[in-house]
Amino acid sequence: MNETQIQILALAKTKDVNTLGVRELARQLGVHPQTAKYHREQLISKGLLKRTGVFRASRVSEGLLVGADLVTIPYLGAANCGPATRIAGAEPMGEISVSSRFLKRTSSFASLFAVKADGTSMNKAQLYGDSIDDGDFVIVDSEREPKKNDYVVATINNLANIKKFVPEYDQQGYLTRIALVSESSDDYEPIFIHPDDQAEGLIAGVALQVVKRVL
Repeated sequence: MNETQIQILALAKTKDVNTLGVRELARQLGVHPQTAKYHREQLISKGLLKRTGVFRASRVSEGLLVGADLVTIPYLGAANCGPATRIAGAEPMGEISVSSRFLKRTSSFASLFAVKADGTSMNKAQLYGDSIDDGDFVIVDSEREPKKNDYVVATINNLANIKKFVPEYDQQGYLTRIALVSESSDDYEPIFIHPDDQAEGLIAGVALQVVKRVL
């Protein structure tokens, strides 16, 4: 088990590490916030730590709609589609409810969360035919591993960004770096990250679909 995970389990004996918030948990552990977040989620996924506090996974209310279920998805705040100026917090700001008929999957809703797109740097992106425009909700899967040209939510210096995931390899086929790329009518420079950054939880999840804002 990772040393950070051991520290989190030890701290969990005296405190609710879920309600501390990522920044406070990181401060007490002496690690980067994304490292704390990543290893806390790993412990939860392994069943070694129970999720408590205000965070709730997505859940399904059956029988509310004829022939469909209503899926309630936690909304974690804003994710920037331009310069990284907006923070998507680790704890939900609210919830959105979506008919399962709208969702691009039929099971495993618990790993889903939503962010609201803020800015225009992804307005030329196409996610199942939908652009990602300012004010749209983006449904994200926190457990899916990103592949080339997936759209991801990346948290850099505690600032959330929605970008295209473009891995780059050397001649031997080794991953050398990852470019997080905007797709916009305006010019935005890519963000370049090291492959190890992904292992540290920098990529919060893969965007599955867009729920367009109400006009």
